[in-house]
Amino acid sequence: MAYRKMSGRDRDRDPDHDHLPLSDNMHTMNPWQPGVGKRIPWGGISCLLGVFCCGVVEIAILLASNGKPIDSWKYPPSLFLSMAYTIGNILLAGAFSQGLTVYWWRKALKEGTQIGDLHRYWEHGTSPIAAAFAGRHFNYISFAALFLAITPITGPLLQRASTITSDQKHYLSGNVNISLPAVTSLQNPTGYTSGRAYTVTTLDTQFAPIVQAWSTARSVTYNQSGCASDGVCSGALEAAGLAISCNASTAEFDLLSTNSDGSMSDDSFSGLDVFQVTLGWSAITPANITLNLQYKPENGDECGKGQLQVRNCTIGAATVQYPVTIDGNKSTVALSPQSTFSDDKVLSLTTMPMESGFGMPSPLGGFAYALSSKLNSATRMRFAGAAGYEMTSTGSLTAQFADMSDVQDYGTGLCKTKFTDPSSYIFAQARDLMFRTSLAQGNSSSSSSSSSSSSLQPLLSATELRTVTVYESHFEYLAIAVALTFIAMGIVLATFNGFWLLGRNVTMSPIETAKAFNAPLLAAEHPNAEVRELVKGAGRKPVRYGEVMISSSASASASDERSMYKGGMGHGDSRGGGATDTVELRSFQVGFEDPANVQPLGGKRRR
Repeated sequence: MAYRKMSGRDRDRDPDHDHLPLSDNMHTMNPWQPGVGKRIPWGGISCLLGVFCCGVVEIAILLASNGKPIDSWKYPPSLFLSMAYTIGNILLAGAFSQGLTVYWWRKALKEGTQIGDLHRYWEHGTSPIAAAFAGRHFNYISFAALFLAITPITGPLLQRASTITSDQKHYLSGNVNISLPAVTSLQNPTGYTSGRAYTVTTLDTQFAPIVQAWSTARSVTYNQSGCASDGVCSGALEAAGLAISCNASTAEFDLLSTNSDGSMSDDSFSGLDVFQVTLGWSAITPANITLNLQYKPENGDECGKGQLQVRNCTIGAATVQYPVTIDGNKSTVALSPQSTFSDDKVLSLTTMPMESGFGMPSPLGGFAYALSSKLNSATRMRFAGAAGYEMTSTGSLTAQFADMSDVQDYGTGLCKTKFTDPSSYIFAQARDLMFRTSLAQGNSSSSSSSSSSSSLQPLLSATELRTVTVYESHFEYLAIAVALTFIAMGIVLATFNGFWLLGRNVTMSPIETAKAFNAPLLAAEHPNAEVRELVKGAGRKPVRYGEVMISSSASASASDERSMYKGGMGHGDSRGGGATDTVELRSFQVGFEDPANVQPLGGKRRR
């Protein structure tokens, strides 16, 4: 047989309705139906799933933003973290609210539960302060409420999890377009020949400033290379350079004052160069510079006798690939730090015609003259009789490469002076000057070289290292925040334990709990009705909270003056002391009732 819910009008029309057993109504219209599938708290589970997703989003945000430039994010990661954190806390509170409801009703089903217990479950679940002062009544809901009260500290942790710092980023040549003005071979003159030997002893007016900048190590500036203003770019630049080849040998020297037969040594009195650097250039071979050097090495044991290290080099004009570094912030161009001439890749040698004439422009002659003027040096040592040994020096390199650590006596012991190898320094100076010259001639508006030699040269295999402001993720703070969130999820999830024991969808609505406590106002409603049914059935009843009079009839002795009653004695014998009559007793209580039966607690009272 099918049943339908009867309205109030149907009840009035059906005289047999009131005679139906209550138990039959309860089991046919609103049966108690426990079970896992029927009572899954979808709302709470969905909220917990949402909290988990918010935690995953927080992890993803910090992973995605870590090391990324700040201009790559329209809004800072901290904003999205704050949103995820806020949504997660709202969902966690929602899940706990439903979990508290399930927990409360499950405890209500349990044998031995007291009304005070139910009150404390509700009070502690809705007030962390009450939970904190639970004392001996501390329970799982008290613990859960307190733990959820501290979970908002994940907010400051997540804010600290994403900060801003400076970092360096590499960009490869596919993303970098950098070029520099440079000639691949010297075409403009650096000096002019003069005299019958066609020597170069003066510098070209455009080359002289280059030499001055080289002498003072002034930076080469160029601000249109294409390197970012916050970047450092590096690569290989094809430009005019040098090809160096050397031969090494040794030479015996003897500065002892006497020969083996005891006679005075004439060679010791005339002396020899124990350190010498000579750079030379000839108009007959204008593309080459010669370098001849010799020095008394540091490993020489004898004072006035031993071997000199000799090196003869040819420094030729060539086209090379330089390792170059560009500082975009300072707009400077330089050879890569720690690089040497051996790092330059020689592409081709440059040939130049003989400069056999007076006043002829010389592409390499002035360059050689600038080098020799700065680097040519010599130190001559000889025996001076009773004064011991004496040294005479010219040029600046002597003092730079002399090693006087073994000299104790600056007379006869001066012969223990030693020298370090100046080759690397000389090559570095020549390389630096040639690099500056190739850039200057490439950038010169008066360059007369062909367009292929003076055009902008791309930086090959270019990389750009940019100093950018980036987001830095601190995963230790994230780990603490996510751990707290997931622990809170587990605590809330435990409150749903036993949900399958409930036979209907329950809430903490005062209407539903009042019905569960058999409130008279809801006596006509079904005892297992869900709250929406209760509201639908009794929601339009007028109620008021106030003082309600409760009346009852009872038999009382006429002489019992302690009873509150309405009315008088009956028709019995007034003289009989045992005469009784029916009286109406009245008592008052505070509660919800029909407004017509309620005396207001404040203001004017009705009669």
